[in-house]
Amino acid sequence: MSWGFPHAQVGKTYRFAFPPFVNGKGTKLVAERVKLAQVPEGVKVIGYPVYSVDHTNGCILDSQDGLKYPRDMTKMPNYAGKPITVEPHKRSDFYAMAEVHVTGRVKHHLGSCTGTAQCSYHAGELNTRAT
Repeated sequence: MSWGFPHAQVGKTYRFAFPPFVNGKGTKLVAERVKLAQVPEGVKVIGYPVYSVDHTNGCILDSQDGLKYPRDMTKMPNYAGKPITVEPHKRSDFYAMAEVHVTGRVKHHLGSCTGTAQCSYHAGELNTRAT
């Protein structure tokens, strides 16, 4: 999977949603971390904010800071750093975004996401695939 913003401008900050947190396990998982595996030259990762679909009226796929459409994500509550529990065989009501700042010419898309979670007895991979 890769993310791109065809008209990205140097000096602007953009946000791209990761696929929703999905727990395919039989025990509760607590989402710990998500991150981009591929960050091209010209892009600086600012952070990985986490939002509630209840506050954003669904999952916002992408946005540019400073614009009000589809949603001004800088005004939304950020749950990063707080435990996000995903019930067994459920999708979470929370989703993460990559917040990136364009610092120069970007020749390649952002790509691949990884996520980890803690379950009752051992660390397990968090399934972040879209369903």
